[in-house]
Amino acid sequence: MDTSRFKNIRTFNDIKLEKARLRYDMLLAENSLQENLEGVQRLVTIGAFTSRITNGVHFVQDVYQRFSGIISWFRRKKTQQPE
Repeated sequence: MDTSRFKNIRTFNDIKLEKARLRYDMLLAENSLQENLEGVQRLVTIGAFTSRITNGVHFVQDVYQRFSGIISWFRRKKTQQPE
């Protein structure tokens, strides 16, 4: 927080303006904190957790299928060589 702006307060209106600025700053900070908390809650929910596990399993299955496809391609190519 910048305290140098408090040095410029001279009148009652300056106090009101500064009070309004502080309220606005607090609302911004509160909204930011609320968004961060909602983001953490979305990461920790059961649905999100199972979704991440499911996506991981699908990824591993895809890699395995691609790898086994490459291996079978090499085996077929090896057996099909002319004599």
